Amino acid sequence: MNWQIFILPVLAQWGLFTAVYLLAVKKNDFSLVDIFWSLSFLLTFILGLFLSPLEFHLATYILGFLITIWSLRLAGYLAIRSFEKKEEDFRYTAMRREWGVQANKIAYFKIFILQAFLSIIISSPIYLFHFYGQTKGSPWLLYTGAALSFIGFLIETIADFQKSQFKKLQKYNSNLNLRFLKHGLWKFSRHPNYFGEALFWWGIGIALLNYLPWYFALTGPVILNLLLLKVSGVPLLEKSYQNNSEYESYKKVTSGFILLPQGEMWAKNGTLFLFSAIAFIVMLTVTIWASLQQNLFTEVSWSGSPMWFQATIVDFYINQFILWFWVFKLEKNIWHKLIWFVLFVAFGSMGTTSFIIYRIIKKRPLFPETKILN
Repeated sequence: MNWQIFILPVLAQWGLFTAVYLLAVKKNDFSLVDIFWSLSFLLTFILGLFLSPLEFHLATYILGFLITIWSLRLAGYLAIRSFEKKEEDFRYTAMRREWGVQANKIAYFKIFILQAFLSIIISSPIYLFHFYGQTKGSPWLLYTGAALSFIGFLIETIADFQKSQFKKLQKYNSNLNLRFLKHGLWKFSRHPNYFGEALFWWGIGIALLNYLPWYFALTGPVILNLLLLKVSGVPLLEKSYQNNSEYESYKKVTSGFILLPQGEMWAKNGTLFLFSAIAFIVMLTVTIWASLQQNLFTEVSWSGSPMWFQATIVDFYINQFILWFWVFKLEKNIWHKLIWFVLFVAFGSMGTTSFIIYRIIKKRPLFPETKILN
């Protein structure tokens, strides 16, 4: 890879966030950086568009449309919110208080340059697409990814709109005794706007799998997910509701991220249930497809197979036996133990995911109360 192609976007992002920093210092409002965060991705895409040696194709227009509407919508929403609030976001106010008289100097590196760096990393796949995005294989990854992105865009847009309407009600209705929103999409997730944003970028990553190696295509969504779930998104907002009994009650029955039905089971294990169900469907689909292409029992010979194939099979079944000890400890009925043993051996990981789904639906614990080898 020619790393020189990154010089211009790096300089462009540095220039953008430095200019925003100067404006933020003048306005005494570090939260202005949020408005330009989404616009930085559009800047990267446009730079790649003009520098690209490749001809435009369908993916160029689809990705361009998605990134443009997401970027402009989010920037516009945050700009309007900033104008209406007329004050700095509480997260940046807390940072300013912590850094004291050195706040402006520290903020340049810890807020503005850091966001420029993160923007470069997260948007690098859409930039690389312009240089290495030759069409290959089936376009279904592009269509699937684009559909997921658009759904994520709609979820984020609706969630933000519902929150802005709620804030207006709080402001103009002094009798409204609610500290946080728990209706609309917020009934199914405590952070539907963040989930929508994550889904948008996972869709972009999936679309790019048709043009870039997976380790480049999925860089953006992986890092963004980590930021939203572990750093600057969910944790900060959850912390602001600490010791709020009403929020704790809401938290017990509402998913923390993915849109799921309300209920303690879904709030506690809904994400695991969803991923297990998706994994089961994918494995079942691949197994059926492979079975239609080739008969395992007549066309695959154990003795004639490569050693690595044999080693993988042995490793897999040892793993299944270890997992069965987990099942053995959880299930009390001897017939249930035997049935799950047969399913694990016959269907492998599909049996494992089926067991997880079964336990969650039955509202039974997923881990034994005592040690497995007691």
